[in-house]
Amino acid sequence: MASSQTIRDLSACEPAYALSRRPWCDQWGTYEYETAEGAGVAVYCRPHFDPPPLRLDLRSTGRHRIFLGIHYGHTHDSHAAKLGAAGPDQFLWAKLTGDRAWDLVEAEYFGTKDRAPAQPAFGSADAVEVLWREADLTGQSLHIAPRRTARFPGPAAGLAWVRLEPVLTHGVPSRARPPGTDAARLIYVGDADLHEAWLTAPGDVHRLLDPLAGSDFGLVCWATSWGDVCFFASERHPRALLLEGLESPYGYVPEPPEPGFDVLQTVADTCHELGLRVHGTMRPAASRMPPLHWPRAQADLFHDHPEVRQAGRGGEPVGHYCFSHPLVRATLVNVLREQVSGWPLDGVHLLLNRGWPFVGFGEHVVRDFVAAYGEDPRALDPRDPRLWRHRARYMDAFIGAVRAMLDEVGAEQDRRLALSVTVMAGVEQCLSLGLDVAHWLRAGWLTELIVHPCWLPDRWLDTDVRAQLSVTAERIREVAELARGTGCRVHADVYPRYLAATEYPGRAREYYDAGADGLCLWDTYCRMPRKSEWNAVRRLGHIDELERLAEDATGWRRVVPLISAAGMGLDPTHTPATNG
Repeated sequence: MASSQTIRDLSACEPAYALSRRPWCDQWGTYEYETAEGAGVAVYCRPHFDPPPLRLDLRSTGRHRIFLGIHYGHTHDSHAAKLGAAGPDQFLWAKLTGDRAWDLVEAEYFGTKDRAPAQPAFGSADAVEVLWREADLTGQSLHIAPRRTARFPGPAAGLAWVRLEPVLTHGVPSRARPPGTDAARLIYVGDADLHEAWLTAPGDVHRLLDPLAGSDFGLVCWATSWGDVCFFASERHPRALLLEGLESPYGYVPEPPEPGFDVLQTVADTCHELGLRVHGTMRPAASRMPPLHWPRAQADLFHDHPEVRQAGRGGEPVGHYCFSHPLVRATLVNVLREQVSGWPLDGVHLLLNRGWPFVGFGEHVVRDFVAAYGEDPRALDPRDPRLWRHRARYMDAFIGAVRAMLDEVGAEQDRRLALSVTVMAGVEQCLSLGLDVAHWLRAGWLTELIVHPCWLPDRWLDTDVRAQLSVTAERIREVAELARGTGCRVHADVYPRYLAATEYPGRAREYYDAGADGLCLWDTYCRMPRKSEWNAVRRLGHIDELERLAEDATGWRRVVPLISAAGMGLDPTHTPATNG
C-alpha cells in the first residue's frame, strides 16, 4: 500500500504577500508548531480580518483521500470544547481547483443538545485531523479562505497541515452513485432558517448542495415557506423579511434584499444536475411565541386575519393557525400550488413535526364537536380519542386538498407530483395532534413519510404524562407495517444531529432492519461541515456496506496534541482560563 504524505509547511501557500508572522487585516498569520509527528508552519485568519484566499500546490496525481489538520486555537472561546461551554467559533472554507463553490469545514464539537460520543475531545492545545474528501488530485491545488457570508461575516479560520492518502480499492467508494440507483435512500432537509440568512449568488446554493454529489441522497427538501410567508419569488403571497445579524436571530430587515437571481430555480436546476429530486418545504407555523411574534412579512395571513388564529380552552388567542378554518387550508394549498406550477419541483414537503397543535377550541370547532358528540370538547380529557378524531377531520381535509392540488397540477404537466410529510414518532402521538397517518397511507396520498422524534410538553397536554419518543426501531416498525403496499417510503429521521462517524452505520442498520426504506438527516446543512461524520452520512444508503463503513470510519478523525505553537509550550497546566 502506498504511504501517505503530509504537507506541514503552509508558508508555501500563495500569494506570498498574503502571509505574515504579524498579519494586518488583509493578511493571514503564520506560526510554527510542533507535534510528536513533526513540525510545521500553520496559517490562521483572525476574527473579522479579510485576507484573500490561499492556494497550496498539492503536487499529486491520482485519487487520494484528503485529510485536514486544524488547530482550533484562534478565538477567545476555543477552549470551550473542554469546558463544555460553547463551540469554537472557527470555520474554514476549502475547495479544489476544479470546484465551483467553497465547502465549509467546522469543528466537530458536541453541544448540550447532542450526546457526546465515545471519541476524544479536543481543546486549544490540540489539532484535529479529519477526512475532508476524496478526489483525483491530478492538476489540482487546495484553496482555502475564511468563512464570509452575510450572516457570518467574521469568524476565525486556520489550517496546520494537509495529509494525502492514496486510494486503492477499499474504503469510501470512489465512484459517483448513478442517479436513481437503489442506494439513493437519504433525504436532505433544510428547514426555514434560510440556511446562512439570505443567499446572494448562485454559488451560495452550490455551496449548500454540491456536497451531495455522488452521495446516497436522493431527495432534497428545501425551505420555501413558513405558512403563507414565502422564501421564494412569489407573486401572490408575502415575501419573508430575512434574518439580519448574529446577535438577534429573531430580528428582521425592514425590506428583504433581492438576491439578484431566482433562488428556487437555481436550487431545482442544481438538484436535477446532481441527479436529485427536490421538494418545496412548508413549515405550517404561524408565529413565534410572544413577544417575538411580530410579522415575518409586511403582510401575512396570521397577523392580517385574527379569525384564523387558534383559541385555547378558555377562548384566548393562541399563536398558531387553526386548520379548522377554511381560509387557512385554502391559503396554504395555494402557496404550494404556486411553487409546483411556477418552478420545476418534483413535489412538496410538509413539516408537520412543527407548528402544532393544528386545531384549537374556536367557536366553530366547539360547535362541530357538540353537534357530533353532544359534549363540550373543552371539558374533555385531552387524551379522549373523540377529540383526536375530531381534530383529524380538519387535518385530513388539508392533506387531502394538497394531494388533490398536486394531482391537478401534475396532470397538466403530465407527471405525478410527490407529497412528503414529516411527522413525529408514534402513530398514537400523531393522532393526538390530529395527524391520522394511517388514514393518509390507506388513501394513497403520500410518497415519503419521515418519522421525527416526538416531544409533547406536560403543559400542553394538561396531564402529568410527558411523551418523549425517540425514533426507535419499534416506532419505525409500526409505521412501516402501515405503509406496506401503499407506495409510500418510510424514512427514519436520524437524531441527534451530531453523531460520531463510527456510530452512524449502526444506527442506520437498526432502522433498516426495522423496515425503514431510507433515512432522513434533519438540518442536513448543519451536518455537512463536520467532515468525518459527513463522510459516513453520505454513504448510509449502501445497506450491504454498513459494517465496512463503520470499520473504515475509525480512521477519519483523530486528535493530535500540540507540543508547542509559535515557539511557546502548550503544557496543559497553563490553561487558557489563566491567559489574558
